[in-house]
Amino acid sequence: MGFTGTVSMDFKLIFAFTEISNYNSLMSTYFERNCWMREEIEEFETYLRTVKRSSNNTVAAYIRDLEKMKNFMNEQGRQEITDITATNLTTYALYMERQGLSTATISRSIASIRAFFIYLLRKGRIQQDPSEQLKPPKVEKRLPETLTVEEVNLLLAQPAGDSPKEIRDKAMLELLYATGIRVTELVSLKVEGSGLYRLRQPHKRHCVHIWVR
Repeated sequence: MGFTGTVSMDFKLIFAFTEISNYNSLMSTYFERNCWMREEIEEFETYLRTVKRSSNNTVAAYIRDLEKMKNFMNEQGRQEITDITATNLTTYALYMERQGLSTATISRSIASIRAFFIYLLRKGRIQQDPSEQLKPPKVEKRLPETLTVEEVNLLLAQPAGDSPKEIRDKAMLELLYATGIRVTELVSLKVEGSGLYRLRQPHKRHCVHIWVR
């Protein structure tokens, strides 16, 4: 009876060690499959923020596009950045089209991918750029819709009262129409000196002087 109990205990220990080994193997495979391009993407993100000085929204869009590409390459059995070929990227572009993504979305994703591989090539992380021949789909260009003279006059005449709010709104509309600045630029205007408004954009040389009569 003692011998049988010892054998049973040995089998339980062997089974437990086998389960642990299988678990460790699965976790190792998981991290290899999900972290193989993480370092390159993080370096690229740092480059976008510190060198290119891209906006937070732009950086987020780039990283989101690259993460989607990485997941697709995982499913294709790619485990190293150097394993990705031009054929893989073309296949990914066709996959996005089959998913019903808009032309603009696909074009942006391809732009993100091309910028990423150009960065890796310059850094010496890859010897050849697999995205060199990757072309975005043709985007249908539409003529912008413009307002007629009557519509512009009607718009500018909307704040017709004399209250501070209506005077402010009229000034904002007049300024937008006269200069073509963005709304975000309008609300960030600062007064400097004797009625001089100076418009600045972070990290860009863009200055509009507006004299108040």
